[in-house]
Amino acid sequence: MFARQAGIDMVHVPYKGANDVAKDFIAGRVHLQFASSSAAVALAKSGEIRMVAAVAPKRSGLFPDLPTMSEQGIAGVDIESWIGFVGPAGMDPKATARLSEAISQVLAMPKVRDDFRTGGVEARWLGPQDFGRAIRNSYELWEKALAGIGFQKE
Repeated sequence: MFARQAGIDMVHVPYKGANDVAKDFIAGRVHLQFASSSAAVALAKSGEIRMVAAVAPKRSGLFPDLPTMSEQGIAGVDIESWIGFVGPAGMDPKATARLSEAISQVLAMPKVRDDFRTGGVEARWLGPQDFGRAIRNSYELWEKALAGIGFQKE
């Protein structure tokens, strides 16, 4: 997405994990890295890397001085990652509501929020309907991105 929107050629170098790419990045063998905030936070705080832009629709509350890709002139590279809980289709609505409420309460705990922030993650609770919408939106985003580079859905 980035290369297409920026109008540049890039070579994707796959790595097995964040530690491997971080080593090569710090050593100068890799010149650009898209990293999760949790992987980049410690390296940025130590001064070993410099964060250039957030790949998100809006600035992060954790990094308010870090501009978005759109603010840097590269529109259309707005990706938010998410982690969540899912259950089987047809899950009892009462069980879904209880689980959702419990997750909401845990994410409201100051210690939990601080632990997420320390790792560079903004924890947000989304109710079942909003989370379902976020999942569908992610699928739509990636379907369009893949279609834009010639991949076809099978």
